[in-house]
Amino acid sequence: MRFPPVFRFFALAAAALGGAFCPPAQAEALGPSVLVAHFDDKTPGASIGTGGAALGEPVQVPSNLSAVVTQIAPGDQVLRLTRTSGSSAAYARFELLDGMEVTEGVVRIRLTLSSLGPYSVLVRESGSMAQSFLTLDLTPLGFLASDAAGAIPTNPLSLQAGEPHRLELRFDMDAGTHQTTVNGQVLYTGRAHGITTHGVGRLSVGHNANNDTHGIDLDSVRVMLDGPLPDRILDAHFDEHPLGPIGVGGAEVGEPVFIGQTLTADVVAAGGVGNRALEVEGHSGEESVQAMWWEALDGFEVETGVVEISARIRFDVLDRYVVLVRESSGSVPPFLRLNLDSLGNITATAAPGAGAFGTYAAGVPYRLRLGFDLDAGTVEVALNDDILLPPTPHGVTNHGVSRFIIGANAFSQTGSQFLLDDLVIDTDAAGPVPAALAFLQQPSNTPPLAPIAPPVRVGVVNLFDEPIVDGTPVTLEIASGPSATLSGNSALTVGGEASFPDLSVDAAGEFTLRARSGATATALSDAFTVAAATPDVTIFYSATPPTGSTVNLLQTIDYRVVVTITDMALTEALELATQPGPGLGQATIVANPGSFSVLAGMNNGLLISLPAGRAPGSYELVFRVQVGIDAGILVENPFFFRYGPGIGTGGDPSPGCSGCTGMSHPVNNPKIFADGFENGSET
Repeated sequence: MRFPPVFRFFALAAAALGGAFCPPAQAEALGPSVLVAHFDDKTPGASIGTGGAALGEPVQVPSNLSAVVTQIAPGDQVLRLTRTSGSSAAYARFELLDGMEVTEGVVRIRLTLSSLGPYSVLVRESGSMAQSFLTLDLTPLGFLASDAAGAIPTNPLSLQAGEPHRLELRFDMDAGTHQTTVNGQVLYTGRAHGITTHGVGRLSVGHNANNDTHGIDLDSVRVMLDGPLPDRILDAHFDEHPLGPIGVGGAEVGEPVFIGQTLTADVVAAGGVGNRALEVEGHSGEESVQAMWWEALDGFEVETGVVEISARIRFDVLDRYVVLVRESSGSVPPFLRLNLDSLGNITATAAPGAGAFGTYAAGVPYRLRLGFDLDAGTVEVALNDDILLPPTPHGVTNHGVSRFIIGANAFSQTGSQFLLDDLVIDTDAAGPVPAALAFLQQPSNTPPLAPIAPPVRVGVVNLFDEPIVDGTPVTLEIASGPSATLSGNSALTVGGEASFPDLSVDAAGEFTLRARSGATATALSDAFTVAAATPDVTIFYSATPPTGSTVNLLQTIDYRVVVTITDMALTEALELATQPGPGLGQATIVANPGSFSVLAGMNNGLLISLPAGRAPGSYELVFRVQVGIDAGILVENPFFFRYGPGIGTGGDPSPGCSGCTGMSHPVNNPKIFADGFENGSET
């Protein structure tokens, strides 16, 4: 029977399994399928029908071509194409669903071919052979390729004799280009096909005009369009792992996260050039389960949408095995438990309970597929494309699928040895789910109730470090600080970012923020301060003649004060004071535009102030002091100020002052006393 939609992705897995694992099919392009033909659901030994894409069949098979469904191994079938007479071209022709012709976007065609001799693959428009998007011929000398623009230069490929050819043909209809890879090697790329009036609509496979009568095994035909792509959150293939014990590095390196102490798990050669699998075996007679745990990337839990788990497994003996699917913590009952017993029976435990629903045999490679509809709350199981458990409630709520567990069940008689390969977990829900957040613009210091500027920005990515889809909600909350209320703390993503232009805090203090998106993704901000707004005040203090210049007795010195206010008006009075030192007379105002209030101060000094509410701007005052007849060797006139609650040379805020300290002048012919000091006896 035809595989149900939840398993359509896995129904295309290619490669004959045989007594040992053969090289796995190339990872498939993901997206809406417009042609799927894997032949595993057909009757072995029967000629293929011509029902078209809806049935996973060609639309035409010529009379000089035999097209027979052939079993390579239990559960693995191909379409064997053999020319039966003559030397004219003989192709099985496939069309896309509803005879559609794709003229825009990207078309991906994947197929697997096994052949002892030449074969040909043609890509044309729908209903005609006129427009050649690609003609690909395997000849004794290698691949020859051409399209409507002519012959295509190809790269030499390193292919192993006897290995299946996994072809991927990619057509960018908008750019008018295409490329082909064979077993992951680039045959050519970036080729302009030269067709502007038609689109891709037909795939033909078979013999060109020659005398070859050998069989061509066709498998795993799939044509995909642009569209929402399933997300792979675990991909465990072992061909690139070194032989020997496997690590526990997790999904990022295609390894489990845990292996029970009584299990051995070694990467071994599994038949075929470069093909490896994971051989697992426990101890006999153990009273508890001996298992290994596999998890999705970053322990991700899929809580919505569809999750599909697929693995190729060979149970080497009839014994006690167990397979479980759980959430990331393992603290609630599993979504599914499969028990395989020593009599060859398979039972499932889910919410409805247990019951025999299938059998297995020792030494036979299987493709196990588990489908979970998290929205409907159901689980289904397939073995070699046979549905063993139809959609059945799993009974788990408030959790998602994350962990795949497999191993020897309790009281195994032999250690339950098995071979594992091509373990993948795919979902259609990881892409839209936030996995990590980061503050792209940290919150800055701000007054209470004022929008934080520049606006706080939070970046959001999914499990694959891709920007999250537009419209994903992000919220901010207070992570630390005094009791306060956030306003403007919700936003939706655009281009993977959420911006908060109206974010404000209604109370003073030091705070940090926490950003949240989705069920688990969070991020913490840097600390920032909320405090009453204050103006920026600077003071410039200078003298004429300049400080450090020599002055004479009875000479006058003019002191200039410039106060600059920016950002906002003064919220408190700014108080200034000059206190001339010994040898200087009374300070008197020379220039005062009226902005300052001036009072006489102590020791010939002045008390000067700018009242609260003074608007931003620059304010200048000049006062004069005369050098006394009895001045010593140095005269000094320091300047002091205070703003708000601060006293002395500071405040809240502390105004910056240039020249307020160190304002001094040497004196020419100073009055010298007998003891060398100004307060000694005169000579």
